Amino acid sequence: VDESWEIEQNLVLPEPVCATFDEAEEEKDNVVVTKRKAILKAAHLVGESFCEECVLESRTMASSAVAVGRTIILSLNQMYFEQALLAVPSVDEAIRSLVKRRNDALTPRFLRQIWPFSQLHDEQLKQVAFRFQTDTFSSSKLFDRSNDLKTLYIVIHGYVTVTSSKAGGDGVEIVTYGPGQFLGETNCIGLVNRRLHSAEVQNESVLVSLKQQDLELLFDSQPDIQASVSALVEARFKWIDEGMRSHWLVGQAMKADKTLAYQLQQAVTTSVVVDGLALWQGMSPCDHMAHVLKGAVLETLRSPSGAEWSTNKTQGNTCGEMSLVSPGKAPKDTCSVKAEVMDTAVLCSLSRSDFQSILANHGKTLARLSELARRRQGWMDAASIHELQLPGVDAVEVVQYMSPMIFEPGQPVF
Repeated sequence: VDESWEIEQNLVLPEPVCATFDEAEEEKDNVVVTKRKAILKAAHLVGESFCEECVLESRTMASSAVAVGRTIILSLNQMYFEQALLAVPSVDEAIRSLVKRRNDALTPRFLRQIWPFSQLHDEQLKQVAFRFQTDTFSSSKLFDRSNDLKTLYIVIHGYVTVTSSKAGGDGVEIVTYGPGQFLGETNCIGLVNRRLHSAEVQNESVLVSLKQQDLELLFDSQPDIQASVSALVEARFKWIDEGMRSHWLVGQAMKADKTLAYQLQQAVTTSVVVDGLALWQGMSPCDHMAHVLKGAVLETLRSPSGAEWSTNKTQGNTCGEMSLVSPGKAPKDTCSVKAEVMDTAVLCSLSRSDFQSILANHGKTLARLSELARRRQGWMDAASIHELQLPGVDAVEVVQYMSPMIFEPGQPVF
């Protein structure tokens, strides 16, 4: 401590800000190591993972830190930190749990559940994890419509309450996110969900976040990561903007009214479903339409006469659409009786409840779509195929390959 501290303490510290990052690669023991240099300004922490190591074995991301210019630093020594924890066992256990949840949330296995990053390999996901920052919030508003929604949040500790518009715009719905859940995955890649109103942190909570500007820095230095994420984003955008409009069932509703089209597009959710998981079966009947962006889904269909067959729905195909217009709260009469993910899939989904809520004030359109679906299901019956009088043809085999198509007036069928 010297006299200069009296001068320095009178200065107004700037807002926490991180300058540009410089990256360089060097080869050591035949392994390419990426070194990242960051200039940290006032009010930033550096080296917190060193203290974590005494609590839980974790990989320290910062390999060195050098003062740039004359710098005043407040430090916490690892030895003292460890002694303090040993003196209060309950705090020690709480911090161990907190650090473990934070580290688990930044592993490739967890980050792969966030659909924009689902196609990245482990080393790329580690680069993404490096861009996250950890923050503590205490009963405050996380964001609202007046802010730029450009951040992905993962809840580590505590709860976040999110308010959003209901499908169809009739009122709002409130959803609470707890530890291990995430929100805003489209925000960090520039696809803002217009249905989101606000998010508020309940009590004291710990979140890790990824801002769009930090992700863009990663894209600039790692073009292969940007290419993988962009390919999936473009496939999703193409389905929502073009694929839905050309779908034999949903497309008819979108063409009926521009407002309906916008509301249906906003109601689409995107998720990652792991291999072997059933989307619907048995006591959990089909209640949504799923479009396969990546991966594959094995769908089992049942005709009115009871015949069953399975169809492998790969990238670009849709399953479960008949459930959107099924009557009753539990559409047990839908022709899709089972759908199982055969390869970890990225799916765009539209729920039956959202679809019918959006069309609640468009009874004629919903009735027309229900009739269209009824006719489609009728032709799935093997008996209907026999009416074609195709000698030597297995009717069930023919049904498997039948799919609806839309033709505009004047468009040649063949």
